[in-house]
Amino acid sequence: TAAAWACLSLLAICWLSVIAESVTEPRIAWQLHSWDDLREWPQGFRKGARTWKIDPHFVSDSALCARSGISDPRGCLLLSHDSPVSSSASPYNSTGDVIAFVTEFPELFQPPGMVRVGLCFKDGPPPCDGSGLAANWTALVDEFFDAANEVIAKSNLALEFFLDGDATPIESRKCLKDKWRPWNCTWINHPIEALYSNNPDHGYDRFQVLDDMEITIDWEALAKVKYGKFGHGKYPLLLWEPSDQDRITELSRLYLNSGVSDTAPPLTFAINIDPVMFGLYTASLTADTGHTHGPVLSAASGATQPLVLSLNPGADLLLLVYLATSNAAPVYILDTPAAVTQLGASVQPLDWSAPSPPTAISSFCTQATDCNVLLQSSQGHWSLYTLSSSLSSSLSSSTASLVLAAQGDVHAPAA
Repeated sequence: TAAAWACLSLLAICWLSVIAESVTEPRIAWQLHSWDDLREWPQGFRKGARTWKIDPHFVSDSALCARSGISDPRGCLLLSHDSPVSSSASPYNSTGDVIAFVTEFPELFQPPGMVRVGLCFKDGPPPCDGSGLAANWTALVDEFFDAANEVIAKSNLALEFFLDGDATPIESRKCLKDKWRPWNCTWINHPIEALYSNNPDHGYDRFQVLDDMEITIDWEALAKVKYGKFGHGKYPLLLWEPSDQDRITELSRLYLNSGVSDTAPPLTFAINIDPVMFGLYTASLTADTGHTHGPVLSAASGATQPLVLSLNPGADLLLLVYLATSNAAPVYILDTPAAVTQLGASVQPLDWSAPSPPTAISSFCTQATDCNVLLQSSQGHWSLYTLSSSLSSSLSSSTASLVLAAQGDVHAPAA
């Protein structure tokens, strides 16, 4: 709606300030999987997303299309991983909304780094059977293809779409071999010849994005052949879609130990978990490979898992405190761009004098110079800290630290 786009326009001013000035490609990365609600896209960009997947679902039900503001006798392409239903809490976004978003916020699709969006077309009719439904679906994809290329060229965007799902030219869809070039396609184990070949006569050159599910034996086989032609390509190696740390770690180590070149495309997990959680899951792996993606803590510190305390929109600050096994707990203060690519410059120990280590953390920030952090131990000791006045919204040259404001013992008698 107009109100929704107006709201996004206001917020975009803030989002642009937190896009990293440089992009360092990690060897283990993530793709935002089925982010079909465009209201979520701003937070995805804020968290550093450069690879996405959406699901244009073919709908021939005019009433369902009309619910999303579309009146077209051919139908519409609504964004939904599952079949769209009229009982959804809110109308679905459409491919037209994608064009509107890109047109409204071209600043989000600028170098460095390419934003890549996979289009997993769903519920499309057999495109080569000559039916009216096939003609309607093809025409709708044609229109999106033309509109997307037009806005990319007009604004010189670092944005690329690639085809997935019902739009890939596999054996049963040979009529798509030369459709929608130069957009490339995903390869999910077939045609097997395309693992190595780029023969255009068979359309093998269209298959440039390795995209496979979390079947260990598949990835073991791919590792043995260094991922075929995809190991030398420009697209990430997509793996969908584990969500637990042990499984992500297992598959990541399989890739890292495969002997593939350091310049090979990153292993990129299509995730349904929050990118911050994924960053914590893979922190030690990305550190092992010489890349720092999000918070990484040296094992020598003896600290436990970090806790994200606050994301302060006013100053774009991400504050993390690591609970240590000793009496001193290190604190990391990062600005949001640094959280995407590297650790912040300031690392200061906390002044914690209680006999037992802290076990609970809470915080509240209203602005850059008004942020309070409360640490408590299981024995009732507590310390209240505030951010030092030297803290600025850009921490590249800051000596920011947490300053002890007060301390006490909840079990002590009142004075």
